Amino acid sequence: MTGTGKWIVHNDADRQGPWRFSDEPRSVTRKSNMHS
Repeated sequence: MTGTGKWIVHNDADRQGPWRFSDEPRSVTRKSNMHS
């Protein structure tokens, strides 16, 4: 999922933990929970 621009490289996200969204970091946190 690294082509929309909204999603940041999962490698980076994996290192930080919660996905860093460019629009809504909260939305990312929820998706990150489901993704992990």
